[in-house]
Amino acid sequence: MAQVSFQDAGGRLYSEMQKCIIYIQNHPDQDITMEDLAGRMAYAPIQLSYLFDLFFEKSLEEWDIEKIRAYQGKGKIPYERVIDKENTEICFVRRREQKIVAESILSEKEKSQKGSFLEAAMEKVEEHAKDNWRKRTSTEERMLFWWHDSEYRFHFLSGREQSKNEGKERGERETFEVVLEASDYAVFTWKENFTGRAAESMLKMVLKYALCDWETENQIWYGQNKIYFISYENGKYYVYSEHKTLPIDRKGAEFMKKSGFKFKKGGN
Repeated sequence: MAQVSFQDAGGRLYSEMQKCIIYIQNHPDQDITMEDLAGRMAYAPIQLSYLFDLFFEKSLEEWDIEKIRAYQGKGKIPYERVIDKENTEICFVRRREQKIVAESILSEKEKSQKGSFLEAAMEKVEEHAKDNWRKRTSTEERMLFWWHDSEYRFHFLSGREQSKNEGKERGERETFEVVLEASDYAVFTWKENFTGRAAESMLKMVLKYALCDWETENQIWYGQNKIYFISYENGKYYVYSEHKTLPIDRKGAEFMKKSGFKFKKGGN
């Protein structure tokens, strides 16, 4: 059983991506790779690749260098994802404490054949859901999240809640045991009938907003231990972002209206 701890990926995301742009601007004749940027920014390559994939609509290799050079450091960064508020839903929920047993989908020593860590993870959880449906068994919530172990190796995990009378979930990969304390969360997803984009694209857009823009728009600032995870429930993806400082009350509804969202109550 690996020793694990939460990895904060959201609080400084916008400024970190700006630093990447500035570094590329200052080295116009250099063929910069993701490994170069990760070393410069003190990230593990797998971690920066994931964050890059969430924040930008195009990969580093697809960028127009002239557009990057023209960026003046203010406003929307070239290729930055922008939330579609019209087709996005958000609510607040209070979750009880849960013990999660998870396995690594990808570690920093591995690469996804699809080129997207998120796509590989989505295929994994959806295959599990389809298999349970064929067996006519109930499909419990599956969760996706980043962790690092005691040696600071990064893993993208897939897990589920462990029942009291159940043994630990086992597989070929290293098993992690994670305890999620009871807390309040803002929950981001997209409207049920919206099919304008692929699920992967929508999930990246919602993740980027939850981890980056939401904080700035609502002037909510977090400590280093903010928790976030992706949940797959009943065939739909949700992004849970911990909000210990944001009560589920009228103030929360005011934040929704300020951000252009419709407020929807929820609970778990």
